[in-house]
Amino acid sequence: MDTHANKSKYLMQRLPQFLLFVGHNYQRCNLPLIAASLTFTTLLALVPFFTITVIVVNAFPMFADMATRFNQFLTHIIVPAAGADSVSDYLYAFRDKASGLTAVGISFMIITSLMLIQTIEQAFNQIWQARDQRPLWIRILIYWALLTLGPVALGMSLSVIGLLSNPANMASQIPFYSTLFGIITNLALFTLLLFLLYKLVPFCFVQWQHALLGAVVTAVALDLLRRGFAIFVIYFGNYQKVYGAFAAIPVFLIWLNLLWLLLLTGAVFTSSLRYWHQEKFRYLHQYQPFENVLNLLYQLVQAQQHGGAVKFDQLQQQLSISDKHLDQILTRLQQQHYIAYSSNGWLLQTDPNKIILADLYKLFIYQPNSNSAVSSSIHSLLQPCLQQLDISLYQWVKQLPPQVSE
Repeated sequence: MDTHANKSKYLMQRLPQFLLFVGHNYQRCNLPLIAASLTFTTLLALVPFFTITVIVVNAFPMFADMATRFNQFLTHIIVPAAGADSVSDYLYAFRDKASGLTAVGISFMIITSLMLIQTIEQAFNQIWQARDQRPLWIRILIYWALLTLGPVALGMSLSVIGLLSNPANMASQIPFYSTLFGIITNLALFTLLLFLLYKLVPFCFVQWQHALLGAVVTAVALDLLRRGFAIFVIYFGNYQKVYGAFAAIPVFLIWLNLLWLLLLTGAVFTSSLRYWHQEKFRYLHQYQPFENVLNLLYQLVQAQQHGGAVKFDQLQQQLSISDKHLDQILTRLQQQHYIAYSSNGWLLQTDPNKIILADLYKLFIYQPNSNSAVSSSIHSLLQPCLQQLDISLYQWVKQLPPQVSE
């Protein structure tokens, strides 16, 4: 009993500080600006995205019911609020005219849809501080698969759910059970979509546990936001009085912006979970390059003794350091030929007996670059320290206490 109480108390102590860390990342990423950009891109790509679905259905008529369910589900997410029904009517009207498009028009629709997916990927890579982006040909294949197979796959899931909730089942015979089933179904679908989004879109390693937790939290928040926004529009919205027949437009824009802001906030929360382990979120602002360099090299020495290498995500888990700083350290050590990258991960390229700690200190902390009096004075002051550091990496590892070096 005491153990559970202590764990709960410990969790409640860590959680506020972690949420502050998430808030710091929120500000760093400037999410409102990204959400506004995605809102504008969504306005441009929404009709083309629906149109591409129609084109796929026309090519494969057997998927017509699945694609229809997908469109209904997507419209349910994008246009959930009362008073915005006319927006969905316009979307379907534009979509139904897709059969009259020429090859040039279809090409434009495809390019516009790809722009939306690319913007989402760029935003997620920025949030996760991904070091690189996927090769162009891989991105094109992924984007095309999302445009064509994504609606069909989700439509199949919705068709199965539709069969489970048909009038012959208990879910429709008991009102309370039917409502509960609908809520659980929506949350499950939202969670699945968000899990795939947070796990697969960033071009970096994302632990599935983090992606799942972030997806669950965001799915619950999304459902609450949908319900709350609908209540706001019904009881507190005065857009009908001000805009008249055009009232659906500001409502739709506000909802799209809130939707993207929530999805991006969920992405920031998910990306921050990697720093929950060992309370790394407490120390990220205390950047200690020399300690981090030695810790990294120590991990590589340990791996070398077992004949292996260390992957980037493993270094992430071991070091209390941001991905950006970790990448900077790896790059500089690689440039000096201390380490190398293989298909199995990072490994030592130089013999640990030939890696001198004093050289690492000069490389990462301070190296006199002039003959001025100030530079000479600093160099003289550092001489005792450099003499103490005039040992090899191998000697330093041997001096570590057993509980550390094991």
